[in-house]
Amino acid sequence: MSINLKTNSSNNNQEKINFGKALPFAVIILVLILIAYFALAYYSKKIDAQIIGEQEIYSQKMEEFKKGDAKEALDFQNRISESKNLLLQYENNLDLLDEIQKYILPEVYLVKISADFDSNEINLDCRTTNYDYVSKQILSFKNSAFFSKVEAGDSNIVAQEEKVNFKLVLSIKK
Repeated sequence: MSINLKTNSSNNNQEKINFGKALPFAVIILVLILIAYFALAYYSKKIDAQIIGEQEIYSQKMEEFKKGDAKEALDFQNRISESKNLLLQYENNLDLLDEIQKYILPEVYLVKISADFDSNEINLDCRTTNYDYVSKQILSFKNSAFFSKVEAGDSNIVAQEEKVNFKLVLSIKK
């Protein structure tokens, strides 16, 4: 026969010993969790500050773009969209667009291109900074062997933008 000599008081003592050994590990884990929490909070604030800085830089770049380069980008977009229409209509369209591109001055922006291929005429609405460039643009197209006739249309000054809008009619040689 076996006799159990253990009492309940010795089991309680054993439980206290196990709890006493686990307490430092629990404290260490709690401290690590707190350190991780504060590190993430600090990192979050640092990233928020960087985001605000980048948004300010973006706003400045956007303002610069709107003041200067936007007109050039929009002019380029106008050229692309009108070029697509011309490519669909005229059989020698690459030659036509090449000639227009070759003889247009860098200071002159195309606002609109339209074509009447029945009469072999190209209508250009252009914009530039002064009348000197208007006359140079007309002379430039007249020097082209591709166009038989260059006619100047209406022109007007847009005072707010300090620009000159003018129209040209180019006749294509047959």
